[in-house]
Amino acid sequence: LSEAGEPDDAARLYMETGDWDGLARLILANSKALIDQGRLQTLDGWLASIPVRIMKGAPWLLYYMGLCRLPFNQPLARRSLASAFDIFKKKRDRPGIFLSWIGVVNSYLYEMENLQPLDHWIQEFERLLKRHGGCPSETIWEQAAATMFSAMIFRQPQHRGISRWQAEAESVMRKT
Repeated sequence: LSEAGEPDDAARLYMETGDWDGLARLILANSKALIDQGRLQTLDGWLASIPVRIMKGAPWLLYYMGLCRLPFNQPLARRSLASAFDIFKKKRDRPGIFLSWIGVVNSYLYEMENLQPLDHWIQEFERLLKRHGGCPSETIWEQAAATMFSAMIFRQPQHRGISRWQAEAESVMRKT
């Protein structure tokens, strides 16, 4: 069914039979398309059906769960994204590290409640750039630069590097 372009039916069968590895593969193969289509709740339902013991060790599944929940429940999204971030760091998965960092920071920016934790995440990004020599791709860099500038505006407008991030964010906006 998945190969025939019927991921919804394939997901239902994987869930009914408890084939969590098959469901995980289906999710990873279709997550970007579902997100682009705005089918966050569908994807979240698939992810929520996977047992916690499997989710705990699957950073990309945790990442996509966080993205699905970001518009609706920022604290819940943040838990998934922060867990993904920690696992990605241990595995040295550069795209995962930076993408989950973006997600965590956006969870605070969308919620606009307690922004104090952004101080930690701003410092973490600076450490990540030094440790990894930059972002793993131009697309991730563009997202990260805009996110970093937004975090600084709301939490550290006096930061010594804010003008650099402003220039980076403006450059991204001109490109897009």
